[in-house]
Amino acid sequence: MVLKKHTFQHKYAYDGYYYKATFPITLAYAIIGHKSQGATISSKVIIDVKEAFALGFTYVMLSRVTNRKNLKIIGNLIPNDFIPCTFEK
Repeated sequence: MVLKKHTFQHKYAYDGYYYKATFPITLAYAIIGHKSQGATISSKVIIDVKEAFALGFTYVMLSRVTNRKNLKIIGNLIPNDFIPCTFEK
């Protein structure tokens, strides 16, 4: 992602102009997949599926988001990402 600088020209109350340059960035937060378990996330989310290291973990990360429009997935999903984990008794 490339951030482009925005430059604005403003006029002083008296003679002259000044220029202000800004970068369009937004405050963001990050949590790990384990921390998201049991959470309901309604804000925008970026999920890096390459970081899902355990069976069923991709499902856990994806199922926390309440609205699909707020979800951005980085990486490729494969069928093996959705194999449920089984526990032997």
